[in-house]
Amino acid sequence: MILYVEDELVINIDRIIRLFRGILSREIIRRLEALNVDAYGAKPEEIKKIVEASKVIEIEYSFPAALNKVVREADKYSLFLIDRNLTSQGIYNLEDVQLILPEFSKTLYDRYFEREGDFILHHLFANNSIDCSQQVYFLTANTDDLRNANDFIEVGIAFGQFSAENIIEKGVKEEMERLKEIINNSDDLKNRIRNKQYVSVLSKIDNDAVNSYLKIAKRINTCADPVELNEMLGNMRKIQEAILEYINKNLLQNAFKGKIRESIFYLKDEFIAPVNADFKKIEMILSREDERIIKLQELFSDKFNSELDKCGKSDDQVELKLLKSFRNELQRI
Repeated sequence: MILYVEDELVINIDRIIRLFRGILSREIIRRLEALNVDAYGAKPEEIKKIVEASKVIEIEYSFPAALNKVVREADKYSLFLIDRNLTSQGIYNLEDVQLILPEFSKTLYDRYFEREGDFILHHLFANNSIDCSQQVYFLTANTDDLRNANDFIEVGIAFGQFSAENIIEKGVKEEMERLKEIINNSDDLKNRIRNKQYVSVLSKIDNDAVNSYLKIAKRINTCADPVELNEMLGNMRKIQEAILEYINKNLLQNAFKGKIRESIFYLKDEFIAPVNADFKKIEMILSREDERIIKLQELFSDKFNSELDKCGKSDDQVELKLLKSFRNELQRI
């Protein structure tokens, strides 16, 4: 998923369309184009809502909201596109930022005012789970001013944590085209788009379930490591349980209010509809998980039987125990 931080959304609808055309649906592009020619003018929240319907991009246009995502949810994003100046939507309060990051002082407020993206970038540098050189792109109107004013960026470049290639000059067509290619060629985004039906359903339940499923989908056809496969199977079960738990919880909540009929329509319209407006789609999702498990069984059963024979002959009890455990795990699914 992409986190796109840009305060001037209304005047940049064309840029949004050009930048994300390769990953947005025709319907979303059509709605953005309609907003762009709206005589009454678009509002940032409208643009954000339309783009986020893709389930591939999240947008924030205020510094406190963007910082909140970076501080609390950074691990869910594969790409960060960060604009430097985040004040066009009005002055934010120091107290609003301190609710997210208590150590954000008046000194920091003054230092980073109209350079809020610098602080977000600094925070991402400190997050060891983010590979800034591969995941973070900094958008600015003046790259010379940026490099001259930021020692921490120069240090990041010197230590290989960042590079000049991660700095995008917004007014230069070639730079924006380069960023578009980076977005279009992202394996994580391609994986998310391929599995958008699952993402749509699972995002109603839990972001952890979304991330877990996407990791499985990315690796399931190429992985040959028994330990990783065992972990995948365990995660598949957890995802299935989460879906059933969600359904059960919503049915029970409404049952106590005498609204069983309403709860069924709720599940159909609010939970299943994004998959294809068909209540039976939940069965398809669960059955496709079963098909994947069967595929795993077929793919690896011969290999495991062969390995078990070898272990038995060599009397390697430790390896034999591990392989038997994994084979039994497969059989229980």
